[in-house]
Amino acid sequence: MKHQCHTAIFLVCVLVVAASTGWAQTAAVVLFMEGGRNGVMTTLADETSDEITSGFSTGGGLSLMIGPSFAIRAHVTGVRSKLRAPALALQDSSVTRLFYGADLLVGRATELGLAPYAFGGIGAVRINPEDPDRRSFTAFAARVGAGFNYITNGSPIIPFLEGKFWFYDFNRFGFAKRQVDFIASIGLALAIPF
Repeated sequence: MKHQCHTAIFLVCVLVVAASTGWAQTAAVVLFMEGGRNGVMTTLADETSDEITSGFSTGGGLSLMIGPSFAIRAHVTGVRSKLRAPALALQDSSVTRLFYGADLLVGRATELGLAPYAFGGIGAVRINPEDPDRRSFTAFAARVGAGFNYITNGSPIIPFLEGKFWFYDFNRFGFAKRQVDFIASIGLALAIPF
């Protein structure tokens, strides 16, 4: 039931929310996909080297342009990596993190076709260890970032580059520390004006 509730909330956000692209439009729905690299900037404890390792990320979402300079966006990003924590004696160190949430974006297109933007938002991260003795959990998350789109006249396809920081608390398995992840990604968006 809890999973169904989270899914329903996410689907509502996807229908209502979203954008990292299409700044040349004054009103558009934007569907996007991206891939990149996640870098973990913190360890799980100050005194040890226990950490979640870096990994490749894939994601996507839906955006809604609400004028030439503003957009809202719903997104989801998945990262598969390893949990390095020797004291836990894990049978399987693989861990999957699912980041999801909503952002407000602010940007402006330039005459060169570049459209820089900045954003901030809230969401959650679902952490799923593959080890059978460790249970999954969800933590509240915030994120900030920036990027730019490359807009060509008449084309609904928009390539973009983006970097973002995620902030969340890892309070399980004997750890209690704020985590900071950085994700650098490249993607494509399809802008549908209305």
